[in-house]
Amino acid sequence: MKKSLTLLFALLSLTCPGVEASEKPDFSGTWVLNSMKSKNMGFIAGLQATVTVKQTEDQLVIEESSAFLGQQHKREIHYDLKGKIMPNEGSQGEKSETVSSWVMEKLVTTWTNDGANSGTKITRTETRYLRPDGKTMIVESARGTTPPVIMLFEKM
Repeated sequence: MKKSLTLLFALLSLTCPGVEASEKPDFSGTWVLNSMKSKNMGFIAGLQATVTVKQTEDQLVIEESSAFLGQQHKREIHYDLKGKIMPNEGSQGEKSETVSSWVMEKLVTTWTNDGANSGTKITRTETRYLRPDGKTMIVESARGTTPPVIMLFEKM
């Protein structure tokens, strides 16, 4: 009986998608923001951004170069893919802490930084994933109950 169950599970894992853990996507490459295809960008709709992503099993490093209202900005962001807290600079230069984890094929990162009032914290959730063709990266950024900013990046 035990051998039959083991054989049945082995066969199911080979023939049924989703039985085994999903494979983690590789975000490596150079990506350009397409503001026209992005959603809920609001006042940052004029943002121009290019990101270069380097990914290993343990870490994701993003080199970001952007321009907004005539101002150039560069930053490097480090995500630990095993859940370790990482210090990072937010988009406005604020000191932040990030914690990342995989939820199926999506990388979910919580950004936390000090709020405007003493002793308060601001939390933002960023969800990063690839479309099935691997040529489009989506980054959803949500804070509180407001609709998320959905940034669409196309691979160069």
